[in-house]
Amino acid sequence: WRTPWSYPWSFLKEPRALSAIMAVLYLSIVVLIGLPTLLVLPGTGLADHFDLSLAVLAGVPLVAGGLIAAISLWGGAWFLERGGIVLIIGGLIVRAVIIVALPYTDAVTAIGVGEVWALSLALAGRFFIIRGLDLDPREV
Repeated sequence: WRTPWSYPWSFLKEPRALSAIMAVLYLSIVVLIGLPTLLVLPGTGLADHFDLSLAVLAGVPLVAGGLIAAISLWGGAWFLERGGIVLIIGGLIVRAVIIVALPYTDAVTAIGVGEVWALSLALAGRFFIIRGLDLDPREV
C-alpha cells in the first residue's frame, strides 16, 4: 500500500532538505511568535483596545503568513510562499511597534527590535532567492 499521501516528504520540492527546514521555520513563527501575540495581550500602557488592535494586527498576519508559506512548500507554488513571507514581515513590523511601546529598558527593547529586523531581513532574502519551485518566473 503505497499512496502518495503516506509519503509527504516526496511532495516537497527539491532541494527537499531546504524545503523541510523552511517549513519548520515558518511553522515555528506561527507557534512561537504568532499565537503568543494573539493569545497574550501586550501590556503597553495604552488603552486596552489599542493593545487588542496591535495584537490582532501582528498576530493574524504572522499566523496566516506562516501557514501559507509552510503549506506552499509542499506544492512548490512560489507566489504563495512569497505572499506568506510578505504577511510575516508585515506582522513582524507591527510586533516591533509593540516591543517599542512596552515598558522595557532600552537594552531589552533594542534586542527585541533587532531580532524582529534580523528575521525580517532573512525572510526578505528568501523572498528574492526562491528558485526552482513550480511556476517560478525565472524557470518559465
